[in-house]
Amino acid sequence: MNICGFMVLRKPVFNYDERGRGVFSRYAPRIGDIYYSGIYRMPWFELDEGYHSKTLPDEIIQLRQELHDAKLSWSDFMLLSDVDKAIKLLNYSNKDKSLNELTAVYSKQLARKGTIDPGTLVIDYLGIDIYRHGYG
Repeated sequence: MNICGFMVLRKPVFNYDERGRGVFSRYAPRIGDIYYSGIYRMPWFELDEGYHSKTLPDEIIQLRQELHDAKLSWSDFMLLSDVDKAIKLLNYSNKDKSLNELTAVYSKQLARKGTIDPGTLVIDYLGIDIYRHGYG
C-alpha cells in the first residue's frame, strides 16, 4: 500500500507537554491503560522547540524548512516523503530521550497530493484516526 508520507510523533505514553503551556495536554490522554495513539501526538515537537529556542543544527534547520515548505495548504499535516530524512529527524528528536516514533500516514484526501511507495520498508497497520482540519 502506498502512503502519503511520514511524521515524527510522540509515543502515546509521552504525549504531553510537561511544562503545561496549553497547546498540548499536561498529561498523556488516556482511559485506563489505553493511550491516545492517533495522528495528533505532538507532531515534530522537538523540531519546533529547537527552532524557537534557536538551538537546531544547520542540517536540521534545512530539513525543518523542507518539511514546512512541503506542508499541504489545506491540511495541518507536515509530511516527509523521504524515509531517510524522516529517520534523521526522528533521531534528532530522540537525541536526549526516546520519546518519539516514526509514523506512516495515508488518507484518501491527502493522497490527492500524491503518494509514495514505501518500498521494502515494513509498516505495521495500527488503525484509523478520525481527524477534521481545524478541530484536532
